[in-house]
Amino acid sequence: MEEGWAVTESRVEYENPHFAVERESVTRPDGESKTYYRIDFGADGGVIALGVDGGDVLFVELYRPRIERTMIELPGGGVKEGETVEEAACREFAEETGLKPSASHHLGSFYFSAWTKSKRDIVWVDNFEPIDNDSETEIQAVRRVPIEESLDQACKSPAGEWNVTPLVVAQREGLIDGLYPSE
Repeated sequence: MEEGWAVTESRVEYENPHFAVERESVTRPDGESKTYYRIDFGADGGVIALGVDGGDVLFVELYRPRIERTMIELPGGGVKEGETVEEAACREFAEETGLKPSASHHLGSFYFSAWTKSKRDIVWVDNFEPIDNDSETEIQAVRRVPIEESLDQACKSPAGEWNVTPLVVAQREGLIDGLYPSE
């Protein structure tokens, strides 16, 4: 913890196989005591695979019960024990799109919420080969969105940070161009 911020108590308030809710009592640098809560997913929050094919960003369409709506999202998911983030991104991308990448590059990580300690890793995936649809794939409806429309699509309400951040990072890294409309 940063200098001047002292944790005086830390306790798990709720726990299940997927996450825990932790309560921390902290003395702030100004001397005031404050209680903060956070969600701990145990491991980091997983990977997001950003793939572009023929000028289109590849999204998947998913129904999200917690928010009671269908969203388009970049493929992604968890990292299995012993997997690198690049391996996990390629596996998740293939499972969700039916296209297996043969190249990948880690672009960076970001905290997906100030309420968690967990980060998500962004991995650029490329060079796709179709895979046979077997029982292990989770192929969803794949949506091809032209790069120049992808940021607008990712920002549609409700915007998921797991869509917006990877696009901006890929633009910054020079992997995609035309994300922002020209004036």
